[in-house]
Amino acid sequence: MPARLRNDGRRATGDEECATAFIERVGRRLFRRSLTGEELDARVAIASDAAKALGDFYAGLEIALASILVSPDFLFRIEEAEPDPSDPSTMRLTSVAMASRLSYLLWNTTPDDDLIAAGESGDLVDDDRLAEQVERLLSSPKLEIGIRSIFSDLYEIRGELDLLSSLSERFAESAYSVRELMRELVLSDGFRTTSGPRVAEEAGDES
Repeated sequence: MPARLRNDGRRATGDEECATAFIERVGRRLFRRSLTGEELDARVAIASDAAKALGDFYAGLEIALASILVSPDFLFRIEEAEPDPSDPSTMRLTSVAMASRLSYLLWNTTPDDDLIAAGESGDLVDDDRLAEQVERLLSSPKLEIGIRSIFSDLYEIRGELDLLSSLSERFAESAYSVRELMRELVLSDGFRTTSGPRVAEEAGDES
């Protein structure tokens, strides 16, 4: 395989190629999109400089990873909009932004590789392809996690049920058991009643 050319035209070394592959793969998941050429080269340079200073290739990767973890692109979900071709006077989310919107709505986690790829290919601004991805997400076991999170936040289950902890030490063990049972009953019922057509409608409204 020919050596990778950096944006500045210089051939990458073996260590740089390994660092590039790692940062490219991990950065895509953390940024919920592919890194730009400039973002990638900057992190590879950080890894290379840190590795030379510390005398440890993997320590260099840790420093580069840290630079990704403190980036606003990781810490915040930045939803970019663009003019809607069907009505330029209105704005719509970009396909890439839709990938994160769908994933956090239905799964409460970062989009997987398939959803990121669909976002970057422009599929998520096409109604038919968007529907295909929604159906895929709805059929995943991860859906239960997302629905539980919605109901947990909606009914403030974490805070309200923890009030049972104020019972005396004598009943502390029973209070914990009752609290966990109540939480599970509410979340399980919420998932059963919501994981049908209404979830699909909610996803459609969000898009």
